[in-house]
Amino acid sequence: MDRVAERAAAAARQGVDALPAASAPLLDLTAEQHAAWPVRLFAS
Repeated sequence: MDRVAERAAAAARQGVDALPAASAPLLDLTAEQHAAWPVRLFAS
């Protein structure tokens, strides 16, 4: 557990570039933006 916490703290200091997939945070941000849209582009 201590090793995981140390790695998480190191990644937080290094920023997004330290993450294994740099696009993952962007996907979360755009998903949140998309969920707030009042109009849907596609209906299923």
